[in-house]
Amino acid sequence: MTMHVHIRRADVLNQSAADRLAARYPHWAERVVTVVAASLAVLVVALIAVVMGMA
Repeated sequence: MTMHVHIRRADVLNQSAADRLAARYPHWAERVVTVVAASLAVLVVALIAVVMGMA
């Protein structure tokens, strides 16, 4: 992911907190999907390790 530089302006103070967060993190859906996919991958690897340990 690329780094984004955010310049603080005077009109930013007039925006709501939700608008400021949306401007700072525009691709939050991609990050949520990435976290869920990584969590599932770790869960699958751990499950395989447990099942192999039982055999």
